[in-house]
Amino acid sequence: MNYNSLIKETKKALESYSDITAELEELYRKAKKSNQASYETARKSLGEQYVSEKNAAAANARLSENDMYQFLASRGLSSSGESVQAKIDSDISLNKTLSELAKANAGSLYTLEREKLQKDIELENLLAEKKIDLKKEQIELATKLAEKGVSGNKSSTSDGNKTDRFVPETSAKELAKSILSTFSTDGRVTTALQKSYIKQYLNTLYESENIDSDYIKELIINLKAAGYTDITDTASEAFITSKDGQSFYDRAYEQLYSIFIRGNRSAATASRMAREQAKIQMLDYIYQRCTTIEAFEAACRKINITASELKEYYNRIDNIIKKDKDAIKLGSKTGYASTEQ
Repeated sequence: MNYNSLIKETKKALESYSDITAELEELYRKAKKSNQASYETARKSLGEQYVSEKNAAAANARLSENDMYQFLASRGLSSSGESVQAKIDSDISLNKTLSELAKANAGSLYTLEREKLQKDIELENLLAEKKIDLKKEQIELATKLAEKGVSGNKSSTSDGNKTDRFVPETSAKELAKSILSTFSTDGRVTTALQKSYIKQYLNTLYESENIDSDYIKELIINLKAAGYTDITDTASEAFITSKDGQSFYDRAYEQLYSIFIRGNRSAATASRMAREQAKIQMLDYIYQRCTTIEAFEAACRKINITASELKEYYNRIDNIIKKDKDAIKLGSKTGYASTEQ
């Protein structure tokens, strides 16, 4: 087996995923631009409608006022207290109408902006999920390429019996190099996040690709030489979901703040409201990407969610599930929803 040729083939195949990721991001940018254009059109239409209704209300008020003056004049009361009261009543009526129009317009704008934000978040979630799918495909591809040349030999137990697990002809050292080229910094594993991605990769090799456990152990020895240390599945999941959750929070906060500040709120109030809403959305994001409550709570600790905040969140989840048990599920965005609730 030509290992150098295999490694080159693996890297070439994996590099093609960079092009696919770029295409995904371009589609996302186009979709977001289209969403922004639709929002601007709708916002302009609302503004024009509001101005038109204000002008119509003012014109109707003037007509009513003129009619009242003509009526009072016909009775010789054009300069009386009655005419003054009529003018006051007319002004009050107009102000009330304009206030109602302003309130209705503000409500329509708020609804429009919430719909835009929801669409933007849906697009961002979809992009993130597609990238996760691509990463899984990369792992599967690397694994299949690593198994190239498998002779069909099965591993054996100590008593000589064959097992259903395969031992790739590609050496564990060569596969370790391939893994490090994808998940490390210059061939060194230096962060907990890198260890987490490698841990998930190793789980895929053993659980999905049916690779022999002794081969996995040898692979880990080679990875440890580059700085890898084994971590639990819970820790791995917590590191990845908390990191992704924080990125999601930053995007959500920025968009929510822009909505609230346009609603004539102070910067402090808009910031507080945006933080509260973004935190809830972030917790939903993480909850749906953790397979166990233990992993979810570990991720929450990493982003400094307090016990009282976690309790409040669980109460919210319970209320949502009571109304619709399928509305939100633990692990529902990982490709397999957990039955643990």
